[in-house]
Amino acid sequence: MPYASYQIKQTNAWLKVKPDYMDSFLDNCDLLVVGAKYGTGRRNHSLAQFFCAIRDDSIPDYEHPKFISFSMVGIGFKDEDIAKLNSMIKSRPKYDSKNQPKWLTHPKNSSEKPDIVIDYKENLVLEVKANSMIPSSSWGMQYALRFPRYIKIREDKGWQDIMTFSDVQRVKMEGLTGITKRKPDESKIELAAHSTQHIKKGKKKRPKSSALLESQRGLDSSQLVKKTTIFEALKIFIVSGINGYSKQALEKLAIENGAECVQKAESANILIAGNKTFHVISLINSGKYNILSYQYFLDCIKEQDLLNIEPKYMVHVTEAAREYFMEFMDPWGDSYTAFVSEEKLGEILKNMPLKNDSINRDENWHRKLANEFSERYFDYQLPGMLFLNMVSYFDCDRSDTVPDPLIMEWVKKKKTWDKLDLLSIRFQAEGGLISKTPSNQVTHVILNKHDLSNLKTLTGVFQNERLPRFVTSDWIEACIQNNTIINEGEFEPRLVRDCLY
Repeated sequence: MPYASYQIKQTNAWLKVKPDYMDSFLDNCDLLVVGAKYGTGRRNHSLAQFFCAIRDDSIPDYEHPKFISFSMVGIGFKDEDIAKLNSMIKSRPKYDSKNQPKWLTHPKNSSEKPDIVIDYKENLVLEVKANSMIPSSSWGMQYALRFPRYIKIREDKGWQDIMTFSDVQRVKMEGLTGITKRKPDESKIELAAHSTQHIKKGKKKRPKSSALLESQRGLDSSQLVKKTTIFEALKIFIVSGINGYSKQALEKLAIENGAECVQKAESANILIAGNKTFHVISLINSGKYNILSYQYFLDCIKEQDLLNIEPKYMVHVTEAAREYFMEFMDPWGDSYTAFVSEEKLGEILKNMPLKNDSINRDENWHRKLANEFSERYFDYQLPGMLFLNMVSYFDCDRSDTVPDPLIMEWVKKKKTWDKLDLLSIRFQAEGGLISKTPSNQVTHVILNKHDLSNLKTLTGVFQNERLPRFVTSDWIEACIQNNTIINEGEFEPRLVRDCLY
C-alpha cells in the first residue's frame, strides 16, 4: 500500500508484486495432461491442478509412446476453463504409485502425486508459460517448470505434437534455465552468457584479415562421423585443452557426440576450458561468459548423458549464473531439493572450509544444532537421529578379568554384556548421548536383562536426582526396529518398582 512503512518480518502493510513473464525462458510449452488433482475451497469438487508430461522421443514410432512427468499447472485458470477441462476428461481411474501406467515415467516415491490418471489417448494438451526451469527430483524429467501458468487448451494438437525430451535437453544446455531475468527487449542470455552485439548503423565494416594461429584454428570435421547425440544442436567453443586432451582432441570428441564446434565465444552455447591460457583469462576478465571445465565435458561423455551443471564444473561464473545457482543450492553446491549420494556428499564436504573455532564445538553444540534442524525442517523427527533428545547411562560390565579356567557360564554372561556394548554404539549413532556417570541429565538407565545385580544400587544413586526411566536393552532394539520411541513401561525390569518405591 502507498506510503506504508517497511517493518521487519511484517506483511500487514506490504504486498509482494512479481512481474509478469516478460521474457520467459523459452516459447510457450505444449504439454500433455496425464493426471489431475482436486482443488480446494470452492473448487474442491473439481479437478483443478493438472499433471503435465513431455513425450520421450527416443522411443521409435513403431512402438507405443511413453511420456515423462514434468510439472504441475494450477494457476492461470478461469472458472470456465476448469469446467471445460473437467468436461473433457472421460475416464478418471485413481492414481496408484505402485501400479503406474506403462506409458508414464514418474518417481514412485515422489511427493507430487495426482488423484487420478488421464490416458494419453485423450489428447488433452495445454499451452503453458513459465518463468524458468529448475532441477527437481519430484518429476520424471528431474527438472520442472518454475511458476508454470496455464495459457489455453490446444484442441488442435495431440500427444504427437507436444514438447519432447530432446526439447528439454536443448533448453537445459542453452542456458534458458532461469538465468534470463525480465529483459523484454533483449535476446535471451544463454548459459554461455552470449554477449550482446552492438551494431552501429550507417557504418560499413571493413574486411579484416582472418589469419589464425594454429592453436586457434578449428578442427577439420569433414571426415568425422557422429556417434552419439549427447550434445545435439549445441554450439561448443573449446577455448583450450589440457594435458592429455589437446584443443583439437576435445573438439573431435564434441563433434563425434553431436555438437557443432565454433571458434568465437559469442557464437557458442557452451564454453569449455582446460588450461588457463591467456585467451581463457581474457574471457574471464571480460565478465561476460560462463566457462565450464573440460571435466564436465568428459563426464557427460562418460555417462552418455547431458549432466546437470554444478558449481564444481565451473571455471568462471557470471553474476547472473551465480544468482541462479543460489536459488536451488547452497554456496558449497549442496542441492536444497535433490538427494545426494555418499560420494557426492564427500565432494561437498571437501569444498567446505573448516572454521578455526570448529574444534571447540562440543557434543552439546552439535545436538543443539540438530534439534534446530529437526524443529525447522521436519514434522516428526530428524532421520537417523532417533534418540536425539535422550541421555542414557549404560550399566555395562566394568570387569576385564577373564576367569582361569574359562567356564561356559562366564562366556554366556560376557556375550550379553558385549551385546549391550554394541547397542550403546547404535544408540550414539542414532543421536543419543551417553553419560559415563549418574547425573541429573540422564533420561534413561539401560540395563542388561540377564544381569540386574546393579539395579538396587543404581536406583539408590538416582533417587537423589531427577528420576530417569529404567529399561532393559530390549527397549533400544524395539525402538530401532520400529523407527520410533516405544513406551518404556513394557521394558521396565520387573524388580524396578520394588527398588524405587
